Amino acid sequence: MIDKKYAFSIQLKSREYLDILAIDCDRRMRGVFIEGFLGELVDIKLVEDAVLVISGENGTFRLDINLKNLTSALSKQSKKNESESSHSNNCCVGQK
Repeated sequence: MIDKKYAFSIQLKSREYLDILAIDCDRRMRGVFIEGFLGELVDIKLVEDAVLVISGENGTFRLDINLKNLTSALSKQSKKNESESSHSNNCCVGQK
């Protein structure tokens, strides 16, 4: 069963903004890779505390996520980045 908790959609105005669409048919590695260009950012908003909408000149990306979960994910990533940065800075202390 697919968890619809973080469903997403990507809508592009033209195929020319889709750079890569790869669907792996190998039974061992089932996956899909989508890469394209939203273009210059026009708007980023959270609609009804349920959908993050990132609009660009070339298209729109939507992610079903509420503010609490988005903030939590960003906070975890920020702490991870700070920890990695702090660790890499400490390893060089006292070295010339």
